[in-house]
Amino acid sequence: MLSDNSRVGSQGLYSVGFSHLKKNGEVLQASLRTRHLGKLPPVFPNGWYSLAASGQVPVGKVLLVAALGENFAVFRDSEGRVHVLDAYCPHLGANMAVGGHVEGDCLVCPFHGWQFRGSDGVCVFIPYLKSGKTPPEQARVKVWPSCERNDAVMVWYHAEGEAPSWEPPAVAEVEDRRWSSQGSATHHVACHLQEIAENGADIAHFFWIHGPGEVPFLRHDWELQNWGSHPEPHLNSLQIVHRLVVGGWHLSFINVDVDILQVLLLLHCLMVSSNLFVPSDA
Repeated sequence: MLSDNSRVGSQGLYSVGFSHLKKNGEVLQASLRTRHLGKLPPVFPNGWYSLAASGQVPVGKVLLVAALGENFAVFRDSEGRVHVLDAYCPHLGANMAVGGHVEGDCLVCPFHGWQFRGSDGVCVFIPYLKSGKTPPEQARVKVWPSCERNDAVMVWYHAEGEAPSWEPPAVAEVEDRRWSSQGSATHHVACHLQEIAENGADIAHFFWIHGPGEVPFLRHDWELQNWGSHPEPHLNSLQIVHRLVVGGWHLSFINVDVDILQVLLLLHCLMVSSNLFVPSDA
């Protein structure tokens, strides 16, 4: 679901938080398109990335996901295991996530019916191959390291192609279904994805960007309680309090305590008073 203010085309993607600039917003878009890039580091940081919600990939479903400069074919086999493969068939380059289907633990190419095993990417069956013949050894597609965590299908990306050096931590309340999702929203944002994670620790911008919009007598206050490292590796913790001020009066009964667990490029927000995930029996 795109934001109502989302725009794709000659004006570029909508920049979340800048709609209030109105005419100046067009100037902002132009500056983004002409910004000097300079010398770039590796395009994407090494780590785990969410490709889809688990519920988007039921048994037998193939999902095309374009991310990290790649096209992925994400599918769930007949045993319920999720696999992430390169979308393109090594035979003649057909996109197997468009028109392909699942048979057992294999992804079937829609062009010639070649079947690729999800666990290792090996082609195990070519329908018109003569009896007694086996598919050539080089007939295989790249398998991306993946896992399911916190109701999300995740893929490991590394600039040098190294194997995963750590696993994304699980949020116990989500994994055992004590908490359930209460909805989601999708925004297309004109920025590098690393900036989203880095933005999560920038408390100072909350007041200026995430205000009440056109309502002059409302004000959002954000107070930093704690920000520091976590006992577990690859984690950082952040605790803030949100307060709503109406006409100069602080409504303390609707304070929201927010406990944020930041996992490199993953951001889990666990709210005490208002949750992205809430108790399933609530």
